[in-house]
Amino acid sequence: MQPTILILEREHPADLDCYRAAIAKAYPDAELILAATPAEAEARGTSASILIGKAHGIPATLVAAMPHLRWIQALTT
Repeated sequence: MQPTILILEREHPADLDCYRAAIAKAYPDAELILAATPAEAEARGTSASILIGKAHGIPATLVAAMPHLRWIQALTT
């Protein structure tokens, strides 16, 4: 079973397509949710088990709104 992955990119939303393409290539069956703002991520990403984003751009409210969250991949780490 492939995960549902939420990708949050606040600083450069145009990069979302690049992230989507790379992840889709590696995990073609994964469901990908793209968000350019925390509000959009909170509204659309509640089913995601993986969150990808820059650490300083991931608000605690988003993490709290994701009951299935199992992994956070901070791109700035």
